[in-house]
Amino acid sequence: MSEVNLIIHEKELNKRKEEAVKLAKEQYGGDRIDEMSFDSLNFEVEGFEFDKENGELLVYGNLEKMGWISINLEVSMDIAIEIIEFYMKKLGKLKTKLGKLKTILEASK
Repeated sequence: MSEVNLIIHEKELNKRKEEAVKLAKEQYGGDRIDEMSFDSLNFEVEGFEFDKENGELLVYGNLEKMGWISINLEVSMDIAIEIIEFYMKKLGKLKTKLGKLKTILEASK
């Protein structure tokens, strides 16, 4: 199962809540908010790890000024096959280029 873990800085959360309440008053005439939107937060990825035991990809890093996020993504067999096929094509192109380079180097001897 995939999961998301968040650590949110209270100061930034309160600041955003104040902005959301202000916006709710302007748009809806009330100060009650049922949700807060955090659109377009920059996610500075600090690392990727693959958990072989659980078949999960872990991505983690800073979530702009808001805090820290880590995401565990279950990698299905179909997705794993797509990734393997993608890199097999990349490696095939690299093999071709290396073969051409070898031919050029051998011809220049």
